[in-house]
Amino acid sequence: MTSAALVFLLLGIRAHRLGSREDCGCFGTIAASRIGIGMHVRNGVLLALGATVVVVAATGEAPSTAAETIVRTPAHALITALAVLGTAILGALILRSPRQADAQNPHVGASLIGPDGVVVDPMQRALRGRAQLLVFVRPGCQSCVRASAAVTARSADLARIVDARVIVASGDGAAASAPPDFDGDAVHVDIAGAVAERVGATSARPTALLLGTDGHVLMPHAQGLDEVSTLMDVIVAASHAGT
Repeated sequence: MTSAALVFLLLGIRAHRLGSREDCGCFGTIAASRIGIGMHVRNGVLLALGATVVVVAATGEAPSTAAETIVRTPAHALITALAVLGTAILGALILRSPRQADAQNPHVGASLIGPDGVVVDPMQRALRGRAQLLVFVRPGCQSCVRASAAVTARSADLARIVDARVIVASGDGAAASAPPDFDGDAVHVDIAGAVAERVGATSARPTALLLGTDGHVLMPHAQGLDEVSTLMDVIVAASHAGT
């Protein structure tokens, strides 16, 4: 019973973390349970009961009631408490399902289309050791055009320590290409603004943020042409200081 409960618990946790919400079928059609917290609690209780039975069998005692089993000796009480504690810890781990983890890490799955048509994941590039300067712009914004031009003008210096990317969003149904105003090697297309949303960029444009090699966004964001230019000045100065 104990080993079966442990197997059910571990398999249920694995299925839950992989996103399954199907009926587990552990007890067939008699008592079908949808994979989720309730099923894990049930399996944890079965595991705790099974552990208690194993301890009782190992000591060679035959108590008359379940309550007597738990309280007859300190060893029984200790084993039962440990089993319940283990179940509680597993339950806490289960709560960190993949979807919840993605919400805490907003960079997961966010990609850009580069000027050469190559898909770029700025988070992965950052974690591989290249900090990412992300400058978000929009069509019809003259400050954005100037910010984009500034990135191009300083590209050589910026490239010493960061990958600088000018990012323009492409809405639903729009062509996955940058508007003519932002034509350049640094311009990337953000499909439906997914990257901006995932990294928490504000609605102001231009807005720039620095994505560090630890996967975190350095705060605060630079908003407006002046702040974006200042951020680039700091990065350029840092690049020269390191030489």
